[in-house]
Amino acid sequence: MVNYTNRVMTALESAMGHEIAWPDRQERAVNSAHFAGLDFTGCIGLRVIYFFAGMPGSCHDLTCLRRSSLWGRLGSA
Repeated sequence: MVNYTNRVMTALESAMGHEIAWPDRQERAVNSAHFAGLDFTGCIGLRVIYFFAGMPGSCHDLTCLRRSSLWGRLGSA
């Protein structure tokens, strides 16, 4: 299972590198200091850059992805 997850994450990162990104070293330091004050020690934060709320919570993640506009952009990236 871990291998499949890594492969999917690698594919998404290469296809959508400009949309899915980890914070750089400076952003991590700033975020870590901010979240430590909120009792989330060690958290580097996550900036939400895409949001799709068009499906119910019981829907599978892949179904939501396929029905989102992001799916079409993945194919053309």
